Amino acid sequence: LGNKIITPLKTLEQHIKDIIEGKKSENNQDDNNLISDYEEINTIANGIEKLTHHSLFQKNIELAAKNELLEKLSQTDYLTGILNRRKINEELQKEYQRAKRYDNSTFSIVLLDVDWFKNINDTYGHDKGDIVLKEIVSVISSQLRITDNLARWGGEEFLILCPSTDLSGAATIAKKIQSAIEKNNFSISHKITISGGVCEYNNSLSLDDLIIKADYKLYEAKSKGRNQIIL
Repeated sequence: LGNKIITPLKTLEQHIKDIIEGKKSENNQDDNNLISDYEEINTIANGIEKLTHHSLFQKNIELAAKNELLEKLSQTDYLTGILNRRKINEELQKEYQRAKRYDNSTFSIVLLDVDWFKNINDTYGHDKGDIVLKEIVSVISSQLRITDNLARWGGEEFLILCPSTDLSGAATIAKKIQSAIEKNNFSISHKITISGGVCEYNNSLSLDDLIIKADYKLYEAKSKGRNQIIL
């Protein structure tokens, strides 16, 4: 009884464990021969093995989908769905290293800030403010090229990375955005405008210096009355 039932069942148990753990048994062929000597156990073994492979396949699909979702969540802003600061910093580093490597390569960045956004939150509430931010992102995105990267830099501030784009090209994009925001009909009656600073890469600036320079231009736009782009 032991040789005919218990031993083949133990062999089957080990065989299934090996499948689950992704191992290949050294005695796999002998094990299969031992199991196949007994028709009933062989039928059970085949059924269990198919079920195990199918279950593992489904779990792998589920795991891949969850990993993909986690990766996306780690790279995007939870409210607007655009890139978050962490991800845009990675993209900035890549573009900066590319520009340093190739003499004829350049890129520009645009820093944008919604004018008087605190007044919107204070007047209409934060929930409505969140809706307005999503609407602003939609308007900005409509003016970008497929190669541009838009990210939420913080609060109501956005950063646009414009690869292979000089100062003039980035300024054109920024001014189109500023004009589109000013003309757009938002879901609130409050007039919404945006200010921006534009800066182009040059090899005398570190990446941090480049961002600081763009931020300074943004501050200048704010101090000069807002609703404008400073180069």
